[in-house]
Amino acid sequence: MILTFRPIKVWPEGWQDPNRRRDYTPFDSSYSATLQLLDRELTHLGTRDATLQVDARETQVRLDGQLKADAKVEHPGAIVTIETAKLGTLVYSCDRYIARWSGKVSWQENLRAIALGLEALRKVERYGIANRGEQYAGYRELGSGIPLGQEPPSTMTADEAARFMSTLANMPAPVDDVIGDPDLADLMYKYAAKTCHPDVGGEAETFKQLGEARRVVARAYAARAYAA
Repeated sequence: MILTFRPIKVWPEGWQDPNRRRDYTPFDSSYSATLQLLDRELTHLGTRDATLQVDARETQVRLDGQLKADAKVEHPGAIVTIETAKLGTLVYSCDRYIARWSGKVSWQENLRAIALGLEALRKVERYGIANRGEQYAGYRELGSGIPLGQEPPSTMTADEAARFMSTLANMPAPVDDVIGDPDLADLMYKYAAKTCHPDVGGEAETFKQLGEARRVVARAYAARAYAA
């Protein structure tokens, strides 16, 4: 799974209210368990790529999209954006929970809530009342203006995306290996980002294409895993 951290740009209504009351988390799971659950639900949606917005500054996010070790997140809210081929862009947000006993900020607990929510939505299909992803429709990103399931495809094929990443990272590898091994694809992305990120003198358009290539490869892997 490729989970990219970003600062919160647009705050959901009420999140910054100093009088907002929150609940102690009912969850008793590790962060790694949450990531495993989220990875499984992303695979079901046909992708391995998601963006997680938390209350961090741009300078607290590393070039590879992960939070720096010394990043201080002062708000518990989490916003997960998932780009899918069939359902478009899905957005889920939660700031209901804080850490048990201590009451400290814990965006991890709200990420757990989102992952469990995705699991619950998927289980709706079990009873036959939804079989085309209708249960996700209410979470589509507002303002896209594109009918559900009719988003335009990427300009890159999976093979083209794999070759593009391999070339940028200077890591020659067969296309099938890049698509079939998410760890290899992630490593390629990290190496490529170190040279083409605008912060280190790279071209913004190239970095944008790298991000698209990463998403295409992740979706191709998820599609194979789902069909297996």
